[in-house]
Amino acid sequence: MKMKKIISAVLLMFILTAVFPVFAADIIAGDFIQISSGDGYEMLLKSDGSLWACGENDFGQLGDGTTTPKYELLIKIMDDVKQVFAGYRHTTAIKTDGSLWAWGKGEVEIFDGTLINIDSLTPVKIDEPVVIEIIYKTYTVVKGDCLWNIAKKYLGAGNRYVEIYELNRDIIKNPHKIYPGQILRLPE
Repeated sequence: MKMKKIISAVLLMFILTAVFPVFAADIIAGDFIQISSGDGYEMLLKSDGSLWACGENDFGQLGDGTTTPKYELLIKIMDDVKQVFAGYRHTTAIKTDGSLWAWGKGEVEIFDGTLINIDSLTPVKIDEPVVIEIIYKTYTVVKGDCLWNIAKKYLGAGNRYVEIYELNRDIIKNPHKIYPGQILRLPE
């Protein structure tokens, strides 16, 4: 029986890596430090600073120069990324040099409140360098979580779930529906 389980696991690994070669291998390796979910697409940041994408791509939100969805494979978008934010139809990234990049379609609000209209299938550098300081901790949602319980555990009161929802509106469409694997920013 034990041998059947080992063979099944090996076959599953073979099938996954044959059908989803980059995606399966990277997910199994656990090499991602951030996953940001947009509307039907994911942006995944690896520990080496490389940014990868998969999913819907109607507005160029993946940043690969096309509007073709990528469901089977992760595609590499850029290197030297420090932080990524997947929005509704656009994506923004901050590189290790502090530069802000955006692609897809929509309005991007930069840190001084200025709105910039983006309509690009590939990453476009926003002129002014950005200085960021991460002023929040993150939490990865697990099966059975709800915002109320996360707020109670990490913020001291369940009714503070609204703060978590407001800080993560880019990935949470409905505060009553969160999903395992989502990485939420927690207020201080």
